[in-house]
Amino acid sequence: MERFFIYVRKSRKKNPRKADNSFYVWYRDPVSGEKKPDNRIAIDSLEHRLNKSGIKKHITSKTEAYCIAEEALKRGVVFNYIEPSADEEPLLIPFIQNFWNYDESLYIKRKKIEKSHITKNYCIKVLGCFNKHCKPLIPSGMKLSQMSMLIVERIKADMFDKGLSSSVINTAISSIKTPLSEAFRLELIKSNVAEKIMLIKRSDGNKGILTSEEGQRLVKYLKDNTPYDEYERWKYLTVALSYYAGLRNSEIQALSKNCIDIENGYLAIKHGYNYADKLKTTKNGKERIVTIPLELCRELYEYAKGSPSDFVFFSMAKPENPIDDRHISRNFTQAMEAIGISITEQKQRGLSFYSLRHGFNTSMVNSGLNESFIRTVTGHSSVAMTQHYYHQNEEALKKQAEVRNQFIPYLE
Repeated sequence: MERFFIYVRKSRKKNPRKADNSFYVWYRDPVSGEKKPDNRIAIDSLEHRLNKSGIKKHITSKTEAYCIAEEALKRGVVFNYIEPSADEEPLLIPFIQNFWNYDESLYIKRKKIEKSHITKNYCIKVLGCFNKHCKPLIPSGMKLSQMSMLIVERIKADMFDKGLSSSVINTAISSIKTPLSEAFRLELIKSNVAEKIMLIKRSDGNKGILTSEEGQRLVKYLKDNTPYDEYERWKYLTVALSYYAGLRNSEIQALSKNCIDIENGYLAIKHGYNYADKLKTTKNGKERIVTIPLELCRELYEYAKGSPSDFVFFSMAKPENPIDDRHISRNFTQAMEAIGISITEQKQRGLSFYSLRHGFNTSMVNSGLNESFIRTVTGHSSVAMTQHYYHQNEEALKKQAEVRNQFIPYLE
């Protein structure tokens, strides 16, 4: 059976002398033998990945295209994983790529068994960071035991020179450090190189927060300029939920109708959401209850009645899905512009939708409440939420509402 097929996409130019045909290779899956859409690659791109040259070369010969496709298969740059023989040490790049494959990785499966909080979305993010920033600087034939601190430092320096943030650099470094640590644990390598790999100190600066006056202007602008009984009211409600209760983007997306206690002004925060994992646990894996202004709670309840799905905020394109978090972030940016805070200023001050949550948390700290209570409110620590919670902690919830009303007064 042929392991791949070479085919040509003909140029649309009518003049044969100016025709510029392009070659593609379509690989068969090494296990099933099937052709898959994600195995179709432009030969020009494949040649670029193989040679790592700064300039892409346009391949015009089918024979040359075939040789490039064959070489890519031999060097393991096509498929994420190549099963090593019993006496063969795994290659570094395929090992790391398979390590972060959420559905296939033995490491991820072990973490699931141990009830560790690791998501598919996180694995996709880390693998993408590795492929983009680390892989180009690692020799394709390098084995696990050949990984050196010199290469790690080169990766750090390259990313620093490109002006990437410390958080992105640390994600890239972790994409290598964690698999090497696991390889040592499994005795695939004899020395623990991972213990020498150090993350860099965070230098991204503090997340900006809005002043009290800016926050009130933002909320008032959206409240006054979004229609009350229409779909677009989400623009006000999502900002209000983060401003008055410190909810995260993902928690707002995951908010369902049955989480609203209209009588008491309580919200049960049970889930987060992303498009890889769908509904998932909250960031710290725990559930919590937050209070919001009663009038806001009632409006939220009425808005939720119009949702065709269980989600309070739904996608117009696919109502069974929640609203896209990019819409939430974009709405914040545009509303900030509307109240006189330009995109340039937002970037300079580090302002984003998360700034609303950060500002809420800061207000709680400034209120003089003890730290453990604040963590319970914002979901930064473990809080077991049951029906019992309503009764035993009723006073605490009332105190939360009193403090919020004092420091973040609701705009009538």
